[in-house]
Amino acid sequence: MASRATILGTYRSLLRAQRAAFAGDTPLQAAAYRSIRDAFAADRGLSDAAAVAAKLRDARDAVAFLANNVKQAPLTRRGHYAVDAAEVNDPRRSGGGCVG
Repeated sequence: MASRATILGTYRSLLRAQRAAFAGDTPLQAAAYRSIRDAFAADRGLSDAAAVAAKLRDARDAVAFLANNVKQAPLTRRGHYAVDAAEVNDPRRSGGGCVG
């Protein structure tokens, strides 16, 4: 069974990842926070070690996905959201993500 420290560490990593991925978008950050909190709260009673391990693996995968594949597009003066394709496709500039 995973330790409490491992579970809390994964929870905190997921919260940090969503804050970084959705920086500047307060409503989306709030929605992501609620979703993460609710998912962990719903699984609080899990006692099966395999189920807990699977949930932690899913959470770690979500952290990696947010860090490597999500780019929050800034709002332009024209009222559109835009991302510089060179920035997204250059892992040195964007944290490793790539949009096809």
